[in-house]
Amino acid sequence: AAGPTSQDLYDACKQNDSSTVQKFLPLMTIESIDRPVTGGSTSLHVAAYYGHNDLVKLLLASGASATQRNIAHGLTPYEEARTESTKALFRSENQTYRLTASDDIHIEWSSIFHDTLEKATYIRQKLLQFSSVYDQSRYGPRFELQALVTGIHTYIDTLPLLKREPEIVKNFFTKFFETNDPTFILKAYTSPNTSFYKYLNQHIAMYAVDFFDFSTVDLSVDYRIVRVILDIIAIIMHGKEFHRFRFTNQETYRGMLMTEEDLYKYIVGSTIMNKSFLSTTLRRETAETWSGGDLESFLRKTPDHKPIHIATLCTYIVKNLETALDIHTLSEASADDEQEVLILPFSVFEVKNVIRKAPNKVEIVLEEYVRDQTFLNLSL
Repeated sequence: AAGPTSQDLYDACKQNDSSTVQKFLPLMTIESIDRPVTGGSTSLHVAAYYGHNDLVKLLLASGASATQRNIAHGLTPYEEARTESTKALFRSENQTYRLTASDDIHIEWSSIFHDTLEKATYIRQKLLQFSSVYDQSRYGPRFELQALVTGIHTYIDTLPLLKREPEIVKNFFTKFFETNDPTFILKAYTSPNTSFYKYLNQHIAMYAVDFFDFSTVDLSVDYRIVRVILDIIAIIMHGKEFHRFRFTNQETYRGMLMTEEDLYKYIVGSTIMNKSFLSTTLRRETAETWSGGDLESFLRKTPDHKPIHIATLCTYIVKNLETALDIHTLSEASADDEQEVLILPFSVFEVKNVIRKAPNKVEIVLEEYVRDQTFLNLSL
């Protein structure tokens, strides 16, 4: 017998038939879950519209797209949601983790005091070369692009993702190949019900810089996979489709929990280069909430009540064109109140100020170095 259709799922969601939806979802591909039915809306649209919150959670967990717009109204499922409780379901835990600091502070930052700017410039020039190969493949023979997507699928298979997570992430990259639209890469990164972003960032931080340093070759590392990861960064950094999302000459914010030892790295006048993607927000008050500053009584302390955890608010002043993207309209998870700005890897900032607001509360101001104008012109 034929499996359930997109219309069958839509009807069950409209009727708030949870048992039928739970029966249908494992039998359906993500493509069929996301397929619009008569009227141009998806099952997630109708579940959000009627406030069927349990079904919204089930659909999101099965990989339903939160950013697909319906044909009749041009609205996303998040925008169709009529209540705050429904809207809150689109703000996943993974989104919150992306917008706060990793437990492993070294995964995000590399403090290289003598040649940080030169190293970052060299890596970015190499990424520009990588992106040109991709551009040629898009508008000519597509062998390179096909090989890249195949390589990404192979990389995804190496990750300890759960349940339908590999299928969800692979589906975005398949759409990237089929449509020639690289914004699907960011949709994969921001997908609200997978941990893909976490493993991608870890591997960028662990292997990307050393990829360009032949003196640090590690025979246990598959550098073909590292090259695939770098190609992903190159496309996001230099792809023309992302130019309209570029974010520059503005401030953006990130909340994090640090220790005193972490803070020692942030010396006024020092330079730091981020070794992964950093999710930030345009809204200072949102970042302050994520920093934990509003939960002072819950912050970890020593037995004699000295702070271990320090609520830290970082302000990033972005200066260059290819450093950050305003992705709140692209993100699969970002809600309007989060206003997500993604800082790209290998961006160099100077620590301008470290302000101790309270024993367990700190603000850090970081201003980006302006890269050489000749290099900037190459990527316009």
